[in-house]
Parts: sequence; C-alpha cells; structure tokens
Amino acid sequence: MSEVEVEDVLRLHRLKTASYTVAGPLRMGFLLSPRASESDGTAESLRDYGREIGTAFQVKDDLLGLFGKKEETGKPITSDIEEGKRTLPLTTAYRRGTEDQREKMKSIVGSNPSEEEFEAIKEIVEETGAKRKCEEMAEEMVEEGKGAVESVESGFLTDLADFIVERSY
Repeated sequence: MSEVEVEDVLRLHRLKTASYTVAGPLRMGFLLSPRASESDGTAESLRDYGREIGTAFQVKDDLLGLFGKKEETGKPITSDIEEGKRTLPLTTAYRRGTEDQREKMKSIVGSNPSEEEFEAIKEIVEETGAKRKCEEMAEEMVEEGKGAVESVESGFLTDLADFIVERSY
C-alpha cells in the first residue's frame, strides 16, 4: 500500500474506467451520429463529461466495495480487500492514517479478512475522513462533468451524472 499515491489511483480510474467505459463510447456514438460534422465542440464536451462521470463511477464503486450491501452490489463486499486492490478509499485512508492504522491496513489488505478485520478497515476509512473525502471527490467530478455538457441539450446526461453518486449498486 505504501507505494501507491491517491493520484495514481485516480489516473488509473481515468485511463481505464472513464476512458474505455464512458468517455470513449459517448464520443464514438456522437461521431457516428448525423451531428458529427458540426464543429461546435460537442465531441470534446462529451469526452470531458465521460472522463469526469466515469471516474466518479469508479470512485463510487470503490466505496460500495467497502460500504455497500452484497444483495445490492452483487459481489462480496470483502473482495477488494481480499484481492489487495488499491482502491481510492483504502489509499486515501492509508495516506491519512496514523502509523498504527497504516500497519493494521498493511496486515489486512490482500488477505482473507475476518469480519472483525473487515470492520477495522471500514472504521479506519471513516476515522481518517477518507470515506467522506472520496464522496466529495465523486460529487465534484459529477458537477464538473455536468458543467462540461451544459451546452449540449440533454437532460439524460445530467440525470445519469446524478445517478452515479446516488446509486447503491
């Protein structure tokens, strides 16, 4: 955990989830549409929107990986910890944590945590303010994304952006 920085996690989210899952398909759909010949900046706006919304989606997914309900997310909530994933909440908590908290995280992340250990990780993420920081970051990204498409007439894009941070699955 010690070698990973918050910006590294965000860069991975932007390059992987945001680019391939949201920004690329949005831009491609537009470029294949009849409006593609218009040079009004829509393609760039959609790319920017997709980058922000896609990154917010992944940040929310990271949070749900710790604080979600298996019945809603469809995956075991301990899987990110078991797999040793360097998620944004874990990385942020590690960076903000005390030496004791960091040592505890290093001993648990990447293992098969007991219920008590899993709860200890969640507690550290909350105590360090990492959970709230990640929620705020996702909300800011959504606002940035919505701002990028203000000139594009689509209530759907605004609704989608809001859903990203409000979802529980």
